[in-house]
Amino acid sequence: MTVFKIQTYKIPSSSQEGKVYAVACYEGAWVCSCPLWIHRLRELGEDCHHIIRARRGFVSRRPEITYCDSPGRRFDRGQFVLRLPSGDRSTRERIQDALFLLDYGYSKTETWKHLDLPKTWTIERMVRYLQYFPT
Repeated sequence: MTVFKIQTYKIPSSSQEGKVYAVACYEGAWVCSCPLWIHRLRELGEDCHHIIRARRGFVSRRPEITYCDSPGRRFDRGQFVLRLPSGDRSTRERIQDALFLLDYGYSKTETWKHLDLPKTWTIERMVRYLQYFPT
């Protein structure tokens, strides 16, 4: 008899209070019940922010965002916060901040709102910007 080990998680919606999405992992393949993943990202082979949160272990909560004087971005596991540098930010630094937040399970909508990014900025454009202007 074969035993299948499926890990399942309930991840709260970032946009609708009280709504929860089911995320599951079986042999390294991740799935989510959110409409974005079902109708768009699944076909592209990409993860939604619910899957990213589950992969990182941020199931019931995720790190808060705080600003500090030290350069660079980092996850402070002890304080359970994402630390971003404070002060005026160049375009490159703002893009890096956005990609950092996305990588830690913040949704695109939350990230753009938190960092006050133009709605015309897309993830693809930001990645291309970093490729064309490496330093």
